[in-house]
Amino acid sequence: MALICHCRGVTERRIVKAVQRGAATPWEVAVECGAGSGCGGCVSAIEDLIDQHARPAVVVCGHMLGAHAG
Repeated sequence: MALICHCRGVTERRIVKAVQRGAATPWEVAVECGAGSGCGGCVSAIEDLIDQHARPAVVVCGHMLGAHAG
């Protein structure tokens, strides 16, 4: 598995797991596993992984629910 955050030694797999647990922003990923909390050079890769693996939002009675709701 690819190393995404070199500063903290965080792999793609750990980031994807954080996203699957509900981390929906680079800040939430950083809190969950440390990725992106160093130099910030991996933040765009983290954003790409969030886009690829986040749970889709669901609209219920006109209100958006889910990881990217808001």
